[in-house]
Amino acid sequence: RTLQVMDAKTGQVLLQKNMYEKEYPASITKILTTALGLTYAKPEDRITVSQETVSDVWKWGETTHLALEPGEIITLKDALYGAMVESANDCANAIAQAVSGSLTDFAELMNQQVAALGLSDTHFTNAHGLPDKDHYTTAYDMARITRWAMTVPGFSELFGATSYTMQPTNKQEQERLFGTDNCMLVTNKYQYEGTTGGKSGWTEEAGYTMVETVTRSGR
Repeated sequence: RTLQVMDAKTGQVLLQKNMYEKEYPASITKILTTALGLTYAKPEDRITVSQETVSDVWKWGETTHLALEPGEIITLKDALYGAMVESANDCANAIAQAVSGSLTDFAELMNQQVAALGLSDTHFTNAHGLPDKDHYTTAYDMARITRWAMTVPGFSELFGATSYTMQPTNKQEQERLFGTDNCMLVTNKYQYEGTTGGKSGWTEEAGYTMVETVTRSGR
């Protein structure tokens, strides 16, 4: 598998194994999705969920989602926390919809940002990270993407969130409660001292994927 540790301030690579090897990223894709959502839209923006946003998720079979419905009105903030904390694929698509109007156009924006960062071993085809042969990245590129995302106002708060309560909508009478499964961030036997945020992912094709930020002794 692949591994890379980077100093977030300088970009220096401290430790690596196969860091240029292309792999399926799974849900760590949502790091770029949420950062672009914060860059090009406002948390208070309202989204009327489209048929495309919903049907794209269901075509992949049973995946993590909030069961958003076409015509449901949510805020971008709901979608951001749903994507980052709950890893909901329909929320990732809702971000794409809010920013670009269509999922295809958003994927193009993702690749434009990748190119702007000078990364040549990454290509994205969707906002959520479900498997596609043309959707891949490397450990090095994900560290660079995350380093950029950390400069986006509001991203660090999302990255470090462990829970969120989504209020009722026009289609859902009950609150939706989100909780992170990031084992390094919350109290359990895998908790890692100094962890400030992270995103995990899993698909059968990708296996387990993870990006974390850690601060120790001011570094």
